[in-house]
Amino acid sequence: MHQLGELLQDHMTGMSAFQDDWLVTARAGLTPYGQYKQALREVYKRLRGLRELYAERDILLIDLEEKEIQVRDAGQYDDLLRRRAGVEVRRLRMRLEEVGRTIADTEREFLRFYQQADALKELVGEITPERRYQLEAELWEAQTMRLCAMDIENFGRLRGVTFEQLCALPLEPRRRVEALLTRGETRKWLLEQEPLKELEDLRPVELNVRRLVESGVGLLEAGGE
Repeated sequence: MHQLGELLQDHMTGMSAFQDDWLVTARAGLTPYGQYKQALREVYKRLRGLRELYAERDILLIDLEEKEIQVRDAGQYDDLLRRRAGVEVRRLRMRLEEVGRTIADTEREFLRFYQQADALKELVGEITPERRYQLEAELWEAQTMRLCAMDIENFGRLRGVTFEQLCALPLEPRRRVEALLTRGETRKWLLEQEPLKELEDLRPVELNVRRLVESGVGLLEAGGE
């Protein structure tokens, strides 16, 4: 049989790069801006998670050092305390292993979404308040179109919540969506959405993730170090 440790090397606690690219960012985005927005959401989520994980690991190391001293110091601690400390040492070491694995997977995902955001930023460009308003309008039109396409495909009609969202759009995008609905081309529109080559051409990068996460420096500035 294979050693347990060897098998667990193949275990991934987080998502794969394929999932990160296509079932998270591409699926949620529809437009380059939408994908950029999703990638940033994922980056920020993992940024916060890594800060907590790094702090947890540091505390665990301090706790482990404290318990190891208790185990060694027979003159200060009685036998029961020493045995209890021995159990705590084993538990802390196992917890450190688990935290280390979670950190490694979270760092991997953080870097993947960071790469996505960096590549998509080239398409989106500078985001002023006026530009964001335009990009949000395009995104919500595309998301409404997808909702309409999914409703027609699954139910043969628009659900009330989808029709309500369609009616909430400004007149011109509403007319564009209604035109596709009238021509019966929503399914064709949905299936013809082309994936962005920017997500297909990502290559692995190596960065000091902990320094990047804990630096407090903006991501693009830190990424250029």
